[in-house]
Amino acid sequence: MDQTNKQTLQSDDLIKIDFSILFRFIALAYKEIFFSILTLCLSAMVYFYFFSYSWQSNIRLVQANIFEAEKYIENNQDGYFKIDQKSVYDIFVASLKDSEKLEQFIIDSNVVDKKKYSNHEKYIEQIRLLSNRIKLSEITILEDKKTIKTGQWVLSYNGFDDINIKQLMVGVIKSANEFTRQFLLDRYDRQVYLKNKYDEYKSHDLKTEIKNAHDDYKRQTYDRIEFLTEQAKIARSLNISNNTLETMDFNSGEKPVVTTLLNEKAIEHQPYYLHGYVSIEKEIELIKNRKIDTPFIPVLFEKETAQRSIDQDLTIERSKDSIKTSPLFTKEHFKAIDMSGINQTNLKLLTNTNVLYLYLLFAVIMGICLGLIIHHLPNYYQTLKKNS
Repeated sequence: MDQTNKQTLQSDDLIKIDFSILFRFIALAYKEIFFSILTLCLSAMVYFYFFSYSWQSNIRLVQANIFEAEKYIENNQDGYFKIDQKSVYDIFVASLKDSEKLEQFIIDSNVVDKKKYSNHEKYIEQIRLLSNRIKLSEITILEDKKTIKTGQWVLSYNGFDDINIKQLMVGVIKSANEFTRQFLLDRYDRQVYLKNKYDEYKSHDLKTEIKNAHDDYKRQTYDRIEFLTEQAKIARSLNISNNTLETMDFNSGEKPVVTTLLNEKAIEHQPYYLHGYVSIEKEIELIKNRKIDTPFIPVLFEKETAQRSIDQDLTIERSKDSIKTSPLFTKEHFKAIDMSGINQTNLKLLTNTNVLYLYLLFAVIMGICLGLIIHHLPNYYQTLKKNS
């Protein structure tokens, strides 16, 4: 039991010795410690005052003006592929809303040096970080206490990255502009492809229908001759030479007078050989002597007209000529938005005042605490010295 108490006393003495050494050191060097802490606090204040900030850049995306729209008049006249500034603006904005495309626009701006990163994943991580700092917001107005969307957008950046912000914003807009141009060209190419395919299929169908019309005529003519031959034989066997269903008087004037012996419905149900073998055999002779069958095919004219319309259509060729003269065909001349002001991008330095006030308060509290400690340390040292 005595041994245990002795060990406890030794341990307490050790603690006292350790604390006495610490306080003795602080008491002797309290001035140096005070100035060190003061310097540290002042350095923190200076750092947060000058470096606790973020850059902000806003660019209003304005729809291209009427003078830009005038450049597409020739292209829009043919009515095949129309370009209006509103749809072009919407495509431009939509490309900026797409995160993958925005990341590609940032890469194209070359503001991030890929060589600074050890691997591709870290480089892409930095690109995505910048992408998250770029925001697209629609301009709204307050009218009759109601928020109304204007359809106009603002592209903004807010961050503290060590990059050329102006180069980033201008590069993103120019890349989006080029994407819009390529998108419209691709849409035009797809439309031309679909038009050509539609004409190709339609032409093939019309040619098939024309061929089928000729084949059907041949079959119908063959069937007609066989029917008439049979009816002529019956008429001859019955010695019916002329029409017994109606009579014609050629001496009554300019036009012969036809007298129907039966009503029309009754005639339809009468055997054809009653027309007489003279007229039936004459019809057979005329059919066999036809050299051209085209006039006797009713649907042929309509089909051939449609076929000629496709073969002679120059819409695509004229559209290609007009598209080559439009700004869409040249990278330097195409403007999806009003590009006049993007090179005068304004940057604002925003100080993070909340963080600054927080650390100032921390510095004041630390200063007071340390001041009190340093104030009482000499007295404590003198007391400790007397007791020792």
